[in-house]
Amino acid sequence: MKIAVSGIPRGYHFPRPDGNWLQDKHKQQILSISNWLQDKHKQQILSISTKIELLEVPAHRVECVEGISVLLAEGGNRVHYPGELDWEDYQNFFSPSLEWVQLCSTGFSDNITPQVLQGTVTLTNAPGLHTVPIAESVLAAMLDHAKRLRQRRIDQQNQKWNRLENDELVERTVLILGLGRIGKRIAQLCKAFGMRVVGVKRNVEKVTDVDAVFTIAELSDHLPRADYVVLALPFTNETENVLRKNEFRLMKQTAYLINVGRGKSVDEPALLTALSEESIA
Repeated sequence: MKIAVSGIPRGYHFPRPDGNWLQDKHKQQILSISNWLQDKHKQQILSISTKIELLEVPAHRVECVEGISVLLAEGGNRVHYPGELDWEDYQNFFSPSLEWVQLCSTGFSDNITPQVLQGTVTLTNAPGLHTVPIAESVLAAMLDHAKRLRQRRIDQQNQKWNRLENDELVERTVLILGLGRIGKRIAQLCKAFGMRVVGVKRNVEKVTDVDAVFTIAELSDHLPRADYVVLALPFTNETENVLRKNEFRLMKQTAYLINVGRGKSVDEPALLTALSEESIA
């Protein structure tokens, strides 16, 4: 069985010059998992593991892919980061031998090919992989605005001591659209800062660290009270352009928008208008 690894995982800091990234420690993790499974399914795993061939295919040199059964991929979208598979090279892996694609990302977009839709290739993702770094980035953005960290850095570089008017996160309201793994982690961190946390969820139910949960149909009732609006939504027909001109008009003039979901969840011209007119912070 040929297993191919292609595309450098987003945020991975130590890729090799040849465009690959696997290190011995990663290969040892694969072996340790196999050894753990062997205790439960010894004969089955042993017979499979002797046939596994692990291949590293640089994202910029996808050529002979015949015989590859499993692909561990980063990228595969028309818009991608350097080091990731572009859309054309991702498509090249879909030879008749391919059975399974495992993505390093949480979301799907251009990765869904006709073979996936037909069921001849299984496509799986990696939910939870980016939960901690993305949630921490949201809190970093909040603190950056509240504590005016950008201006502090400028003043420090200029060796100036300026008194800055700062805000606090405690008792501020954060509205989180999307209470999946990332949204729940954001809620947990916000609650640790003493914030009031409300959120949008498709199915209304109690969520730990969230003071109030409601559906997207009730969004307009809660937007006027939010100091921070955080988008942690996947891209679906229901989430396209969730924030439009009317929603921005409902937001506080001092409110901040932080989007760690999909760009298409926001009507971009409406956002640009809101920023240029300073109707949101």
